[in-house]
Amino acid sequence: MILNHDKTLILLITNGHFLKWSDKEIPNVNANASKLERTFIDIVGIPQNNIYKLADEGTLSILSEFQKIGKKCVGKDSTLIVYYAGHGVPVSSEGLFWATSD
Repeated sequence: MILNHDKTLILLITNGHFLKWSDKEIPNVNANASKLERTFIDIVGIPQNNIYKLADEGTLSILSEFQKIGKKCVGKDSTLIVYYAGHGVPVSSEGLFWATSD
C-alpha cells in the first residue's frame, strides 16, 4: 500500500507524567515524539498540519482528539497512524491499556 501523504493523519500521544504515579515518570517521551514528527515530515513527506500531538493528557482529552481526527479520515485512501509513548496498565481479564496522565 502506498500512502496518500495528503490523506495521512498522524496522532502522537505521549504520557510521561502521571498524577497518581509520580514515581513512574518517563523522561524523554516528548523529545522522542518530536524526533518522530520530524521524520514523518522530512523523510516520509507527511504535511505538518496532518500531525496532531497530545502530551500528558487525560483520557477524555485523548478520546475527544480521536473523535475529531476520525471524522477527517474518510475514504479508503485515508490513513491514521497512532503513536503512543507511556505506560500501560494491565487489567487481568481484558489485557493491557494505555495509562493516561489522569
